[in-house]
Amino acid sequence: MVNFPTFYQAMDFTQHIVKLGPTAVELVDRTMIELSLENPAFRPVIEKALIGKPEAILLVEFAGHDHAKQLDALRGLNELMGDLGLPGSVVDMPEAAEQKALWNVRKAGLNIMMSMKG
Repeated sequence: MVNFPTFYQAMDFTQHIVKLGPTAVELVDRTMIELSLENPAFRPVIEKALIGKPEAILLVEFAGHDHAKQLDALRGLNELMGDLGLPGSVVDMPEAAEQKALWNVRKAGLNIMMSMKG
């Protein structure tokens, strides 16, 4: 997970992140972060992904059978973010259970957003 101080920066930096070859890059904006924090079931999960109070986070997934390659890609993401001026913005979640929980929050948040009026 990569934390961003602005929504624009999250969108702009995506062009660099995709060059690392992730299987998925998904945006979670401040509205979805807040909705997740308001839900007692989701709050502990989303809090693990946050550094401070970001305006957006990117969920960046590296998949495959070779766990060592995934960890190398994660190190590359950390390095890239430092090179782009955001050192310490990545929250590493290499364990499958943490990843699944966070993706479940993302999916549930999308359903909540789609059902909102306005």
